[in-house]
Amino acid sequence: MTFENDTIPRRFALWAALPFLVTLGACQQTPVPPPGEITARFQCEDGSGFDAVFNKENETATIVRPEADDIVLPIARSGSGYLYSDGTYSLRGKGKAATFSTTGGVDLSCHSE
Repeated sequence: MTFENDTIPRRFALWAALPFLVTLGACQQTPVPPPGEITARFQCEDGSGFDAVFNKENETATIVRPEADDIVLPIARSGSGYLYSDGTYSLRGKGKAATFSTTGGVDLSCHSE
């Protein structure tokens, strides 16, 4: 098969290869979190949001916000639900509802997506 000065077979060859190229792109793996780690995305009443990365092995929750440094909170005793606190910041909640407490005692009501 020759493609010299013959655009129809060349176009056909490109269109025939397209499904294989698309399938190859779909085979890329999405990142898998390390074992014992769960990430939850929270949206808060003031329009802000953050990710909380819960690490079962280290018993921590890392708060990841785009506009600030990460905050690592150790697990704390909670009567019901969960509580992570370092004395300055805290994340407590149950189910999809959570409260993120920041410096100065500001409490943000948030929910996981």
